[in-house]
Amino acid sequence: MRNLTPWLAVFAVPLGTIAGCQPSVDQAKADLCRALADYEQAVAALQRIQGNATVGQLKDAQKAVEKATQRANEAAEKYQKAEIREVKDSYQQLQRKINSIPDKATLAQVQQSIQPDVQNLKAALQRTRTQVQCP
Repeated sequence: MRNLTPWLAVFAVPLGTIAGCQPSVDQAKADLCRALADYEQAVAALQRIQGNATVGQLKDAQKAVEKATQRANEAAEKYQKAEIREVKDSYQQLQRKINSIPDKATLAQVQQSIQPDVQNLKAALQRTRTQVQCP
């Protein structure tokens, strides 16, 4: 599989803007791979245009490449959002837990309570870094 980091960098989205019903990471990744395959096919069709083709045929092929570009860009954006959503959800769970701690509690009292949420966030970050292929 190709390194998708350049595609994802183009579609960086602040964490605060991620919302709504979105596909899972696996579904978004599969959609992106299909969109990229379609994109490659559209470019290959454009490349196969011969000297006996009409200008209209060339423009039709160019329109197909343009549509494939748009679909690939949209799929890359959805993939990036799906990957970071897990991190965002884990962070929000940890934030809710910490915000629910009474001000008079001691760290010793709450340490075990928050550790599972800290571990979930750490694991989500590690999975996302691996999927995005961060160094």
